[in-house]
Amino acid sequence: MPTPDPNYNYFGIELINAFWEDVSACCIIPPDAAFRNAEPEWEDAEGNLVPPSSGKDGHFITILWRMDEPEEQRQERPRLYAVLAAFAHLYRRRVDRHEALRMVLVRYCEKSPCASDVPSANFCLWRNSFGFVSAAFLLEQVEGRVYEKTLPAALPSVGGALCEAVHEQWRALVNERLSYLLSVIDSAGSYEALKPTLDEWLSYAWQLLGGYDAALEARSERLRFRPWYPEALRRMPGLNRTGLCLVPLESIGRYALLDYRPEEGRRFCYEVMDAPEGCLSLAQEGETPLPYDANRHLHLLPVTTGEHRPRIAGVKCAPWCFDESWL
Repeated sequence: MPTPDPNYNYFGIELINAFWEDVSACCIIPPDAAFRNAEPEWEDAEGNLVPPSSGKDGHFITILWRMDEPEEQRQERPRLYAVLAAFAHLYRRRVDRHEALRMVLVRYCEKSPCASDVPSANFCLWRNSFGFVSAAFLLEQVEGRVYEKTLPAALPSVGGALCEAVHEQWRALVNERLSYLLSVIDSAGSYEALKPTLDEWLSYAWQLLGGYDAALEARSERLRFRPWYPEALRRMPGLNRTGLCLVPLESIGRYALLDYRPEEGRRFCYEVMDAPEGCLSLAQEGETPLPYDANRHLHLLPVTTGEHRPRIAGVKCAPWCFDESWL
């Protein structure tokens, strides 16, 4: 296993009383560095002596991954928050011991610390899944050059085949959780209660290597077209401030605006500004509004000849998997 590269910062986990066989079997991508204590005790980054593991044959094991590259750069692997979540869920399933751990941030870069250095991991998941050193959840920030001196012996590299198998376990778990959530969300109240959890698992699905389950993606997007969804928006108005959604109507070859607030009796005027950009405004007295389908609450936009869908500021668009039958 290579040692940390000073050109990167690292984020990882230090486990107490752990076994490399268990740890390596829960990584969906190989750690960029991994270490195990080789001596009865060793110094941590602050110079404190760390006692040997309390478990039989267990070790202090540290695994590190490089911090995510900036969002604008192409990602060749899942974001770190998904890697950490996968490890927590899979490790909790595999290991019956109640491990203790701490999260470790290893800094090499000269820039000042900032909140963006820490990945947006679900730390509640970690708190509820593991025990913690001194009954506290610790996020240690240590300078790499100091930390490097105290790192114990490096562990063997994790093979690509093993990570591929672990990744498929994670894929099955993600799909299982999403399928369950989508089966129980059947009202505005359940949607409001479970949306944060659904969004979290959808974010894990988007980070799966080789793509996510398109059928589950379609099921999640269809929630926006359920009869109870307008009530969900009244409960959570920030989800869609205009109360409109641009949808393609292939049956008649045009686009329409689905109105989630038909009780307001709104009518709209639409003007193409610089195709595909368009401007929408409330119809005033004397103006001719867009044709309106009262049965499906659709404001029909003019027929367009271009290949691109219209774009209207503030108006959300139907997903790629939209099916007109959902209306």
